Amino acid sequence: MDLSQFSLGNCRRLLLSGDGQGSLWLAAGLAALALVLALYRYERRLVSRRTGLTLLAMRALAALALTFALFNPIALVSYREVLKGRVIVGVDLSESMATVDPGRSAEQLERLRRTLDLGPTDRPETLSRREIERRLLQGDWIKSIASAHAVEAVGFAREAVPGTPETLAKLLNQDDPARLSTDWDPVLERALNTNDAAPVVGVVLLTDGLRNAQTDPGPLIDKLAARGVPVYSVLIGSTRGPRDVAVAAIQGPDGVYKGDTASIEVTLKLDAPAGTEIPVTLDRPGASPLRQTVQAPSDGSRPVVRFAVPLDEVGPQPLTVAVGPIAGDVRPDNDRRTITVQVADDKAHVLLIDGEARWEFRYLRNALVRDQGRDHERRATTHIFARVGEDALFKSFTLTA
Repeated sequence: MDLSQFSLGNCRRLLLSGDGQGSLWLAAGLAALALVLALYRYERRLVSRRTGLTLLAMRALAALALTFALFNPIALVSYREVLKGRVIVGVDLSESMATVDPGRSAEQLERLRRTLDLGPTDRPETLSRREIERRLLQGDWIKSIASAHAVEAVGFAREAVPGTPETLAKLLNQDDPARLSTDWDPVLERALNTNDAAPVVGVVLLTDGLRNAQTDPGPLIDKLAARGVPVYSVLIGSTRGPRDVAVAAIQGPDGVYKGDTASIEVTLKLDAPAGTEIPVTLDRPGASPLRQTVQAPSDGSRPVVRFAVPLDEVGPQPLTVAVGPIAGDVRPDNDRRTITVQVADDKAHVLLIDGEARWEFRYLRNALVRDQGRDHERRATTHIFARVGEDALFKSFTLTA
């Protein structure tokens, strides 16, 4: 489009758009002006000089106005307002960030020294991922971003923890069971929140990349890409993964009855050469340990081991699961975890209410009698209520195994 702009001052401009035919309209204006002059010369014989000049001025203004209208004039008033965007910095608070990477090459160590501005006496090979992350939060790069944008820091493990770079740097010193998980989806979801006035212009993730959440972050990343919000990952770690076996999580019932078997589920993190056989032991009070052997996977997945533990002693029973040891384990502190199961010897009371007498009553009684978990000192009292026609029938049975 043929477009001419003329500044009118005070943020005002005049735009002349000829709809792509500006040259034609200019030629038409000149032709009209020539005709007006020719007409003035002809009328000069019939009217006085003053009248002729008056008619010439009026016709010239009309031709000029018509030509100006053909250029489709637009008056534009513009205002400029500087709006700061938000940069969300995701800080990995997960337990894996406490790992030290001793296998860095000399080039990686030198690059890490320059990035963190370490002194000549500092040893970068002894820094944990968590310490590197803390120093990055105090670096000049985040101050440079803060000078142009509003910086919002969000810690993540299992859930998001809003804060500032300073408060999250302090959180890195604290232990939390929720940090057994690593999921940066809450940070991406926060970047999609449009309730805040300042738009999100970018997301920075400080992490070691060991994400173990079950959900797929792909849809969230696609939504951010559709909005033009880039996601930058600052990977903290080494291309040579350290050897580390750990009990990532242990799950079991809070309480069972005496004589029952508790199912204990153990999730393992096995960062070791694929195929390495690693022992897993469950220690229980007053009985011999239970043992299994697991092979380290090649895909980095976390295998799950299940123990069936018979419990015959009443009271709280601590069950300790240990994995390894293996040669070169950089973190022996995470090789053991303990769970406590409460073993009770209470009586079981069963109440059944129905609208009519059924054979299920007899089946229930037989099932309680056949329960092998009951001994001669433990009784189960079953109250059965049934309605037969208009008559109500109530019976109480005391069953002894």
